[in-house]
Amino acid sequence: MSDGQECSELGIPYAVITDAIARYRPPGVSAQALVFAQQAVAVARPPSVPRARALLWSSARLAAWGEVVALELVPAVLLHPSVLERFLSTGLETASPTLRRTARSNLRVVARAHPDVVHHPDPVVIRRDNPKTPYDQRAIDGYFVLAAHQPTAARRGRLTALLCLGLGAGLDGVDLRHTKGCHVVERSGGVLVDVAGPRARTVPVLTAYHDRLLEAAANAGERFICGGEMLGRKNVTTNLVGKLAGGTDLPRLEVARLRATWLAEVADRFGIGVLLGVAGLRRSSRLSDFVGSGEALDEALVVSLCGGAR
Repeated sequence: MSDGQECSELGIPYAVITDAIARYRPPGVSAQALVFAQQAVAVARPPSVPRARALLWSSARLAAWGEVVALELVPAVLLHPSVLERFLSTGLETASPTLRRTARSNLRVVARAHPDVVHHPDPVVIRRDNPKTPYDQRAIDGYFVLAAHQPTAARRGRLTALLCLGLGAGLDGVDLRHTKGCHVVERSGGVLVDVAGPRARTVPVLTAYHDRLLEAAANAGERFICGGEMLGRKNVTTNLVGKLAGGTDLPRLEVARLRATWLAEVADRFGIGVLLGVAGLRRSSRLSDFVGSGEALDEALVVSLCGGAR
């Protein structure tokens, strides 16, 4: 079968595609840059004319930039991964992130088609950990019963504080390490935790956990509320959970699941699930693009919104 009769994977004759490549004339591109783009894309054998034009546009822009920075217009040079990244950061510096992502994808397709281009394996995707499953009310009640039946008053207070800070304020291990009894305060119509450490902030505590947390905080005073004497001590939550007495019918206590339980309740109060549904979003990561400038909200309003009013 001749080249003129051969078809792409989409059933389009390659003769049609190669003719479109030969007739491509982007504005503001020299003859040498155009030749590079046409030859490089022809080797990539795009499956359709629109795809060929997309690859040509990216390749022509790359070649035009290569002329400006005095690079040789050959695939082994221009299509090298490090050169492509330099082009995306400097040659397309004023372009939108979407356009830069598209150009990178297009140029990687062209580069992979050239055997004389040094190819590095794509990095392995490090996926996010799956979100922890929130505790149900039966498990929460069970943990508080377990805390109330610890053999010493100190251990009862530490475990109760751990549960209240995780379930009621969403604190994680790093936050708990820095929290002292004096950091739990009544203010602005609720109970708040002035979190110290690398992510210092003020968090309102859900109403259901106020009384037990205040009692534990009063007993801890200036000491660390989850135990220990030094800030650099070992993982306090692991040590505390590992010493629990009883609770054989309960799953192992996980601070991450305590925080997930708090996140789920607060998200439900804010109606985030409804917002994602009506916006057609599957993840909330894009929502951060639309939040305000980070100006501090009225503390009493935050307490009310988060369900922490007394």
